[in-house]
Amino acid sequence: MAVAQLRRSMVCCEIWLVVLTVLALFPAPCRSELGKHQVVMISGQQAPGVADGVTFRSVSQQEILAPLLNNQGDLFFLTWLEGPGVDTTNDWANYFYDGDSLRLVAREGETAAGQPRGVRYESLYFGHRNLSEQGAVAFGADLTGGDVTGASDFALFESQAGTTTTAARLGSPITFPNVGERTLTGPISNVTYDSNGFLHYSSRVNDVSGNESTQAFFRVRSGRSTPLFGQTSAYPDPLQFVTQVSLEENGGSSAAVTRLLPLGNRRVDSQIIDFRGGSATPIVNEGDLPPGYPEFTEFGNPNITTPFMNVARNAEGKTVFTSWLYNGIFAGNGLRRSVWAYDPSLDEPLREVIAATQTLAARPDFRVSDIYSDGSVQPLQINDLGDVAFYANLSSIAAPGENHMALMVERDGVLDWIYRDGEQVPGLPAGTTFYRNPTFTSESGIQMNRVGQIAFSASYRNPDGSFGGGVFLAEREGGVIPLVLRGDQVEVEPNDVREIQGMAFASDASPGGGLASGFNDNGDLAVLVRFTDDTTAILLVDAIPEPTTMSLLGFALMAPIPRRRVGVYRY
Repeated sequence: MAVAQLRRSMVCCEIWLVVLTVLALFPAPCRSELGKHQVVMISGQQAPGVADGVTFRSVSQQEILAPLLNNQGDLFFLTWLEGPGVDTTNDWANYFYDGDSLRLVAREGETAAGQPRGVRYESLYFGHRNLSEQGAVAFGADLTGGDVTGASDFALFESQAGTTTTAARLGSPITFPNVGERTLTGPISNVTYDSNGFLHYSSRVNDVSGNESTQAFFRVRSGRSTPLFGQTSAYPDPLQFVTQVSLEENGGSSAAVTRLLPLGNRRVDSQIIDFRGGSATPIVNEGDLPPGYPEFTEFGNPNITTPFMNVARNAEGKTVFTSWLYNGIFAGNGLRRSVWAYDPSLDEPLREVIAATQTLAARPDFRVSDIYSDGSVQPLQINDLGDVAFYANLSSIAAPGENHMALMVERDGVLDWIYRDGEQVPGLPAGTTFYRNPTFTSESGIQMNRVGQIAFSASYRNPDGSFGGGVFLAEREGGVIPLVLRGDQVEVEPNDVREIQGMAFASDASPGGGLASGFNDNGDLAVLVRFTDDTTAILLVDAIPEPTTMSLLGFALMAPIPRRRVGVYRY
């Protein structure tokens, strides 16, 4: 199937009205068909930019393969190919979708863009993909052939409007204003875009003799990397780690860093810094006394390198982060996790959102027993409205043995849950309840957007004891609706209906923090689904709330409603 023939499959208006009428008349119906959607790619389809007969191959519904989406409606994804001439040296490819057609960006085995003769992409990386609001994409690749050595076998690339360039390659020299020339040694991480479209990344560097290894954070302009902090005038100390960076639209950033200090000195070696206007200011230091806590309490954990995790920042420079707190008088091992918010506009800018063992003011029958955190992703997020979202484990004060995983959100100073396991799943039959997913997989992802909506994955238990899962939408004004569920029927082409078996969407990227996700500010969701026949597809789904009974009457009198898509109406 040629790209120009991609079907923008939708449930027809008449069927949609019938389904909505049933929703209005009967509580908690059993869903059967997916709502308004567009099929962007499906396995078995002819892949653009490659030989005839080479098609998209089915992939597992893993979050690392889920498509990235921006507010323009562009998508970027890594996928698998099969067909004539395809083997393990050329079966992975990156594709870009501009809202109308698919374009090949890079394929394993091809000549690497901007590299000397003979250098080819050997392996495309899952974890270095990103997509800017301007439609630029970034990806990482192992290199082979030509002048490639063990010290220069990886590069970060950037592509826009069909032109791909090298952003950074291991083994390349970079000039630091404080210490002179250094060599990029990797690994490269924290691949982010600011809202102006500038690419950023962090990497380790050595001096010219190779004797010193420190880390720095860089901005790429016109193919050149400039260090922003890490042995620079803004932040002169050598860094051991740049754990996580979150950008804002003005080019400022918040980062969790670990300074390279003399062996045995563990005091104040980790910091969260606020970088703006060419200067770096510590937000918090390891070893500091947390505001509101008794003497001898400190930000820290003697068992790990850094106590700070999950740094997120919004457009106003407000920063949230998760931290370990340590005090020998704390129950158990003297440690507890907490969530903190930093607002540079306040006289006392640092405040605690919640900590383990604390009772919820909005739900006095429950207390927080732990905060979920993972240094490799951002389950903690903040949007431009100042809303803060994260996962927590709750315990019931009335029934101490009961524990509940919950998606928490703080809005306008009030902390409450969006859902917790054991609660009825909205829009599904009575007795269908959210169910704890203990493995913290792709079915427990969060993605906020800038206007206050939250898309999240969750598992649930059906009344018959079987399990399901899906992606849900929480509106800022309240209410949760299902968007994509296991068992949904999808019309991928006329008279070709398939059932969803599993799904994944790119999540855990704080909005405005420099990382793209699968949920945008227009309420569109890009999701990778696997069907019961083992085929896979990328769908673009409208995240719109269910209409009320009165609005249904209005719909019945209206002409068929075109799909909303970034300000452009398409059928």
